[in-house]
Amino acid sequence: MVKENIFTGTNNFSSFSVLDEDFSGYFGFSESEVEHMLSAADRQDKADLIKEWYDGYVFGNSYVYCPWDVMNYMSALIKRKDAKPKNYWKFTSHNGILLSFVERTDFDVTDKFETLLNGGTITQTISDEHTYDTLGRSEDNLWSVLLMTGYLTKADTEEAGEIVAERYAEGLMAIPRFYATE
Repeated sequence: MVKENIFTGTNNFSSFSVLDEDFSGYFGFSESEVEHMLSAADRQDKADLIKEWYDGYVFGNSYVYCPWDVMNYMSALIKRKDAKPKNYWKFTSHNGILLSFVERTDFDVTDKFETLLNGGTITQTISDEHTYDTLGRSEDNLWSVLLMTGYLTKADTEEAGEIVAERYAEGLMAIPRFYATE
């Protein structure tokens, strides 16, 4: 989420977030890519299971599968034909920034989390132009962080209507489908 500036050590490059349409298909695997992997491993019988567990992100205008989970599960399937799917992504990062938001008492996010956990969607102002020193300034930043880090995704436009994907926009968000399988 940190953008380029004179203090980051890098500048003059292009960055793309989950809101951008450019390169949005490269943040995960498309359905046809997953089908190709399954075919190469002779495991086409797992297509529905992989879709249920690992499909569910909407980046830019692309619907993609979680690449980390798909690759780990494919590896498990190659080793063991009876491998069960699981959330491989679960313990791959520290959640300190998220915990700092949740522990705050000046944000009342309980109803919104309840809506999300019950399979609903919420609409929040989101932005992909934050630096670490601005993250804790508003409740809207919490939702931006959750979206940019993959805990939330843009809601499926076929199910929930259109979303405006601009730098500062009202964003219709949901929990990625595969979290619901746990």
